[in-house]
Amino acid sequence: MPPLLLLDQDRLARLDALEDPAAFALALGEAPPDWPLSEPLSEPLGAAQLGCWVPMEAGLEPDGWRIRLVWGGRRPFSRPFSDEDLNLWRQRPLGRLLRPWIDLDGLIARGEALDAPEPAGLIFHISRCGSTLLTRMLGAMQGVAVLSEPPPLEAMIGAGRRDPGLDEATQIRAIRAMAALLGRPRDGEDQGVVIKLDSWSLLDFALLRRAFPATPCVILHRDPAAVLASHARRRGVQMVPGLIDWRCEPPAGSLNEHGARLLGALCEAAAAASGEGRVLAYETLAAMAPDAVAGLFGLSASPADIVAMQAARALDAKAPDSPFNPRLAAGAEDADAEMIAMADRWARPAWRRLAAG
Repeated sequence: MPPLLLLDQDRLARLDALEDPAAFALALGEAPPDWPLSEPLSEPLGAAQLGCWVPMEAGLEPDGWRIRLVWGGRRPFSRPFSDEDLNLWRQRPLGRLLRPWIDLDGLIARGEALDAPEPAGLIFHISRCGSTLLTRMLGAMQGVAVLSEPPPLEAMIGAGRRDPGLDEATQIRAIRAMAALLGRPRDGEDQGVVIKLDSWSLLDFALLRRAFPATPCVILHRDPAAVLASHARRRGVQMVPGLIDWRCEPPAGSLNEHGARLLGALCEAAAAASGEGRVLAYETLAAMAPDAVAGLFGLSASPADIVAMQAARALDAKAPDSPFNPRLAAGAEDADAEMIAMADRWARPAWRRLAAG
């Protein structure tokens, strides 16, 4: 495969339009010997040639950080979670064939070359408290880009723990560069980018404020018993012991005790940060008018935006092909006795301090 293909933006755009592997191979002019590839061709890409390549994943390898890219073209992030878009793009023929990469210096150089403005907003949350609803409503606005828990950004937020040789100043530059590359304006996006972080990013609130000191923050919360009840219906990875590096992993216990202890840690972190962001309860967010939702981040909602935001609110935030059904949305009334007891013991004191702030 000619390495120059990686740099031919026009040809890459034409190839990306082809979803059928046979048509793709024909247009390519030279099918790889074992097409379809079980492993993509991987070549380093200079920072100046990123074009429409989007960071897909970032990992620390023996020779340093490697940020793998996927061709995103001018497509916006449109799914409830950013990794869904990234996975769709890499399953296309072009995404399967080519996955170039850059190192940490290349990431920082390219990100800083974009001279991107500060994000329009950061969304912190304790999980299952309306953060996806908020991003879906904001994403329905014309000109607003939304990143929802993008894995490459999370990798940079946690990079200092994985790489002891990475100083904080360089890590902050990498976080800002990753946010700039993921959130760079695509077609019609000119109001800015709002970033929803993973729930455990609350533990890195101070680092993220140093990275984005001028960005408005919202901190979402909900009764911990309701959060546990929601996870009992559809458990998130953060509530499965051992799947996430929490740095405060609780002792072995029931899933409800594990979850309640972690919620307590998140509420403690959120309460400590409450003076630097707008603290918002799930129930308050659910009742907010669309223009007030936009105003959380200084965004302007047009009449068309308001209609689109109302339509987004009527859908299931995590499954937008289906209407929202309140009977399927677990609340505190769905918590069993153990959930309530664990929430009372491990999470509710910190949550009350957060809610009062």
